[in-house]
Amino acid sequence: MQSVAPNTSGTALQCVTEDVQECDLCGGEESRFVCSTRDRLHGLPGKFSLVRCSDCGLVRLSPRPTQACLPSYYPEDEYYAYELAGASQGRRLARVREVARALGLASLGYETELVPPQISRLSNRLMPRAIQRRAAYGHDGFPPFLRGGRALDVGCGDGSFLAELNRYGWEVSGVDISPAAARAAASRGIDVHVGELQDAPFQPESFDFVHMSHSIEHVSHPLATLEKVHKLLHEGGLVYIETPNIASFTARRCGTYWFPLESPRHLWLFDPVTLRRALQQSGFDCTKLWTKPFPALRWDSTYRREERMQRFLPKRPTMTAGSLPRAMTLGTVTAVLRLLGRPSAEQTCCWARRA
Repeated sequence: MQSVAPNTSGTALQCVTEDVQECDLCGGEESRFVCSTRDRLHGLPGKFSLVRCSDCGLVRLSPRPTQACLPSYYPEDEYYAYELAGASQGRRLARVREVARALGLASLGYETELVPPQISRLSNRLMPRAIQRRAAYGHDGFPPFLRGGRALDVGCGDGSFLAELNRYGWEVSGVDISPAAARAAASRGIDVHVGELQDAPFQPESFDFVHMSHSIEHVSHPLATLEKVHKLLHEGGLVYIETPNIASFTARRCGTYWFPLESPRHLWLFDPVTLRRALQQSGFDCTKLWTKPFPALRWDSTYRREERMQRFLPKRPTMTAGSLPRAMTLGTVTAVLRLLGRPSAEQTCCWARRA
């Protein structure tokens, strides 16, 4: 199937699609239609569909762009993951965040100049461990300190996470399909393999930690990718994964306007059950799994308005006063469900260990 249409830059882009007959997780061929999708973020052409495996519940994009066509949906001048993060926050706020991060890192065994040893010991006693870990890097994906450890970031984008790891003593490498990402990471001094993980020239059991934040949903074969990660890790090595939760409360309510659908760049959409199963089938022990919020509701409002107006808004994302009550209700229900122990938030996060 082919479609040609002007993209946001006014040039023609040809979209060639393919059907995905089998579920990558269980091999099942029966599926149920979820919704029709398109590229709402960049306005690139193509019509796609999300279907749910009737056997295991994993959601996949089918039809989806072919492998040859897919890189066209990652515009180098616009895709957010390839842009170097700027220093937009004030000095005082940046200093407060740096101290909070140092306290979190100290709880993970790192030595920091900002926090004296006696303060680190006091914070370890008084601050809950969950808060300490979040303070380390803004989310729970920062690993415990390992002297001489080697880390790999799959889908590393501009290399900011690897640069932070390297700052605290890790030897780091990255993988990304984009030359633009490699250039951005190189400006930080990070070496990145451009291409798929399966083609990267890494030796088996050569890493102690693999980071996969919002990357597993982008790969053509997530199970093969996890099996490759398993081979690259030492025995007992750790992997951290973060990915959209298609079973979240807002995903069910927002439908095709849910920002983390990110069609057609997100080829597979997991929930806590399917992600845990994929890790177990790949040889991992899932040691911790939880969900956490993602600020997607402003995009839900933006996409709905843009569809009515048939054009991009000048400021994206944005929310009208009329959309605010609905957003507050969805956010409140999600928070209550989380307090009740339901995996209802927008992102699934987990730590797993090579058995």
